[in-house]
Amino acid sequence: MLLTPGTRGWVVSKTYDLTRKVIREICNDLMVKHNLKPSKKQMSGPIILEFPWGSWVEGKSAEHPESLLGEGLDWLIFDECAMCKSSIWEQYLRPTLTDREGWALFITTPNGYNWIYDLWKRGKDPDHREWNSLKSPSWENPYLSSADIDEARRTMSAEIFMQEYGADFTISSGRVYKE
Repeated sequence: MLLTPGTRGWVVSKTYDLTRKVIREICNDLMVKHNLKPSKKQMSGPIILEFPWGSWVEGKSAEHPESLLGEGLDWLIFDECAMCKSSIWEQYLRPTLTDREGWALFITTPNGYNWIYDLWKRGKDPDHREWNSLKSPSWENPYLSSADIDEARRTMSAEIFMQEYGADFTISSGRVYKE
């Protein structure tokens, strides 16, 4: 979307540090791989990339939801959103997409059956054709060590392993266990 002239986007995560990681990947892709230079690059304080064709991306933190008000966006990436409250999406981020009929990309590790699970189900529901849900377990990533993943499988609880490596929604609190 940053290659489309005049588009506005945000990368939002629970903290600025997490947001900075996603912006760094955007920089790597556009600047290193495609040799595209921003007209403005600010990576400390407010994170901003602006391009000569009028598109920009700004990094935001969900720690201060009031900073998420008032902008009309073409797109946003909500990273590690399962770690944030649903109100961040519903009350602050979703309304920013209305003015410009924008879209959102949710990137996260599941965190039990919380509000992200409900959105994930929406992407599997034929009544919500504008939604799409995908999951990618770590063992399908050719850049990760299969030996390390196997070691994690052997040493972690099955539930946590499947959440963190298998991208599965698992219940990790409020369960009743047998004696």
